[in-house]
Amino acid sequence: MTPYPTQAPPPPVAERFAPRRGWVWISGHYDWNRGRYMWVAGHWERERAGFRWEPGRWDWQVNRYVWLAGNWVTVAPPPPPAPPPPPPAPVSATIYLDTTPPPPPAPIVEVMPAPRPGFYWVPGAHVWRGGRYVWTGGHWEPVRAGHHWRAGFWAREGNRHVWREGGWVGDRDGDGDVDGRDRYLQKHDRDGDGDVDRRDKFLKKHDRDGDGDVDRNDRGRGHGHGRR
Repeated sequence: MTPYPTQAPPPPVAERFAPRRGWVWISGHYDWNRGRYMWVAGHWERERAGFRWEPGRWDWQVNRYVWLAGNWVTVAPPPPPAPPPPPPAPVSATIYLDTTPPPPPAPIVEVMPAPRPGFYWVPGAHVWRGGRYVWTGGHWEPVRAGHHWRAGFWAREGNRHVWREGGWVGDRDGDGDVDGRDRYLQKHDRDGDGDVDRRDKFLKKHDRDGDGDVDRNDRGRGHGHGRR
């Protein structure tokens, strides 16, 4: 007679039972008795608060099967409830307002008044005031010799529109435009005749007070011989 089993137990016997409140059904199992497996029927046991039934099982150990009996095991307490979500971050009190002006509307057609000697008519334009476009009518500007009027305009910089004020700009060469030629004349045309010649070179050397002429006020200037 074999004192312990070396072959697996047969499939368990199907047992039928109806649930009973306050009781736990302990399923039947095979027991090794007198060299063979014998079925032990299931039975009821009272519930135990804080415990649950862990069924027994056959376990292969080294060279044989060993029956590990079932028992009551402590039920782990339920995990604590999840902490409440953190409150939403406070909304910053800083409020950013987009005051970037949109593209300006089309200019208003103005009737240009009759020419006026010595004056230049500056057409009206839309300007940005108080969060909206306001039309400012045209006006007269006194003419400046050697200059021409550059009209104001709206320019786009990145994602916004910027107003560029109009104004008088020097037109040294009289071509109606201010360009590199005008900047050159402004620097080297000493006598203001619209050209750089020997006269300008002479003035550059001897016109110490910059009045466009060489006279007694230029003597000694620039050489440490100032008038006493």
